Amino acid sequence: MRKRSVLLGVLAATWMAWAGPASEGIALWKQGDTNRFQEVARDFRHALAVDPQNPDYHSLLGRILLDLGEPQEASAELHWTMGFHARDAATVAETHLAQGQCLELLRKPTHARLEYEKVHGGQELTRQAQGRAQMCQWPRQNLPHVVVVAPSAMPAEAAKAESDVARMCAQSGVALEFPILVYVANGPEVPEGRQQVFVPSGAWAPALARIVAWRIAPTHSTDPLVRHGMLQWLSAPDVALPKPLVPLSDLKEWTPDADAEAGAFIGWLVKTYGLDACRAFWTDPQSVRGALTAYHKSLGDLEAEWLKASGPSS
Repeated sequence: MRKRSVLLGVLAATWMAWAGPASEGIALWKQGDTNRFQEVARDFRHALAVDPQNPDYHSLLGRILLDLGEPQEASAELHWTMGFHARDAATVAETHLAQGQCLELLRKPTHARLEYEKVHGGQELTRQAQGRAQMCQWPRQNLPHVVVVAPSAMPAEAAKAESDVARMCAQSGVALEFPILVYVANGPEVPEGRQQVFVPSGAWAPALARIVAWRIAPTHSTDPLVRHGMLQWLSAPDVALPKPLVPLSDLKEWTPDADAEAGAFIGWLVKTYGLDACRAFWTDPQSVRGALTAYHKSLGDLEAEWLKASGPSS
């Protein structure tokens, strides 16, 4: 997230001078807490209600909607901005860059490339835009859940990614309105809400699981145990459970065994109490409160049940 945070910090210094009713949303967005992105969008909508002809507010709303994984609505806001004179060159560049990403998610790479070629707003923005413009000319394997973009066709890998995401969506009850863009390349770290990943090679399932997990709801637990467990359960639900088990509260270093144990715990919660309860648990940023809300039990009580169900050899 560092490059994105630095970029937002630079832009925020400019924005805060004129942002007015959008200033609170900008401050929240700069923090990078995805659990509060819905609040950011509400603040930007409020700013537009105060000043509906302000192209900068339309640009801000379009970009946070992209972060929230809503490229259709985001594209409309960004398109509106382009018809007017935005306040500074950085805003214009950010708008074109975001519009290009929206168009890629909408399966329009040729139009996206044209947007990327209009980005002239600083070294980092220009570099990102040039890289994305080049990738718009790479072969694309368009499948229902994923679009794999690589220097050469990768049909077997694309089919595996499609199968993995379809399984994850069925497993978690997620319906993807737009595909996940999988760039087989090094690239910038992408905010969780955007359905884009850069994966140089190898296993893609963990990166894909991160997006599917985020799409369960706009808020999610910040507890490493719950986050690692959910991602493991989605990406590799059949990994063998390590023996002996370690108390969940002692899982601090996230080794493959620790991930497997956390994933097994989440899988047990789904099997025992159902998907809806687990989704409610996942969507509460505070896992202790989430356990009480979803299961009417403490995390310790749930762990004790799980250990008992796992058998005496654990």
